[in-house]
Amino acid sequence: MPSKLKLRLELISELIWPFVKSLTQQEITQNDLAIKDDNSAITKASWGKNPNLFLEELHRMYDEEQERRRAADTKASNYLLVAAALISILTYFGGLLGDELPSSKVAAIIGYFATTAIVFAVLYIMGFVWWSFKALKASSYETLGTVDLTKFTKSTSAQAKKNLIISLAKSIRSNQDQTNKKMTFVNLSHLFLFRIFIMFSIIAILQCLISIASKINADTNQPHENHTTAASYSVLKNLQEGELFEDSVTKVQLSFKYSLFNSLPIATINLGSPRKPIIAAINSGDSWNFLYRTDLYTLKIIRVDRPNNSVDIGIRQI
Repeated sequence: MPSKLKLRLELISELIWPFVKSLTQQEITQNDLAIKDDNSAITKASWGKNPNLFLEELHRMYDEEQERRRAADTKASNYLLVAAALISILTYFGGLLGDELPSSKVAAIIGYFATTAIVFAVLYIMGFVWWSFKALKASSYETLGTVDLTKFTKSTSAQAKKNLIISLAKSIRSNQDQTNKKMTFVNLSHLFLFRIFIMFSIIAILQCLISIASKINADTNQPHENHTTAASYSVLKNLQEGELFEDSVTKVQLSFKYSLFNSLPIATINLGSPRKPIIAAINSGDSWNFLYRTDLYTLKIIRVDRPNNSVDIGIRQI
């Protein structure tokens, strides 16, 4: 039972975060012994019966291993270019969530899920880049050099062919392990890329849901008797974002700031020096009473127009 639980936990962790299992010391020893046994078998094999056929086949296998290695390096390099584009897309998504989250509890909850998806996307991009760099990391590959060929000239033609065959076979055997490791890193990068696309799809869907919730919330919060409400106020002004409204009573400046933790627009009410500005979240029907030059005034938000980033304000003396 514990072994089954451990296996399930490993499957879940690998599903969330792909990884390569580290080899135990026993497995490392077994791999080293397998390489020694293979090299010993290559040395003891009888290659003299048809050396030209063996040599031709070994050349083909050697070229295939070289092509596999080049393909892995090319794919890893392309993945790094893809990572740069993914970071730009992620920055765009983050900007949307930071600037356009509507004033709705449902939308705020959706925003929390979207933020979680963005965090996972960032982590997956980091893993994607990490394994791509690992795949590009220089590895030791065996190849035949001029010194090896010089040694073969000291032997007879038949013996030289045999020595060449043995050297090529050992090089291929050694390079296979390095190429397989490189391909494993590339495959891990591909797994992370797949998870990044899943996170981006989730973020895009959640962003659409946030926009829908924003529209529903804006339609719900609009009062039906704006003119009746405004009639009781001496001043009615449509204030655009960043615009400063000033008269003998007060100064009002509006700024719309959306975030996951504060999804309401912000109104800065400047009562003049030395009074400090009042900064508060605003919604339709919100109002504040404040003293100015010994008189009591009321500022009321008549209507909030979120799509256009503006509000209708009214000010009256009580």
